[in-house]
Amino acid sequence: MKKTQNNNLNEEQAKLSEEQIKELLKAQGRKLGFLVASANISDEEKAGFIKIIPEMSLEQVARLIKILETKYIGEKTQDIDKQFKKDLEEIKSKYEEKREELNKDTLDKLQKIAEKAKF
Repeated sequence: MKKTQNNNLNEEQAKLSEEQIKELLKAQGRKLGFLVASANISDEEKAGFIKIIPEMSLEQVARLIKILETKYIGEKTQDIDKQFKKDLEEIKSKYEEKREELNKDTLDKLQKIAEKAKF
């Protein structure tokens, strides 16, 4: 399976022109720069990343980008997740209040019907 993927990748790369490959590499470089700059790490750690990137293989750089993307998305959606949980709890609370109110109202009406039925 892995060999087939590599063959497909090589075929796709062969179809790309040198200019297209340069543009893809530039885009990946900009993406990596953005991700490193926006990472929630110290400036020293950022400088360390920048220093070792030229020594990395393309596969290692791709894995680093994937890791940084995952971390970035997790950090950016953390507040959304918290707000969603808060909203969900509010909805649940309102539902429970309304349900209790309806149960009490229904029970009161049933008791009145039962009292009238005794006569």
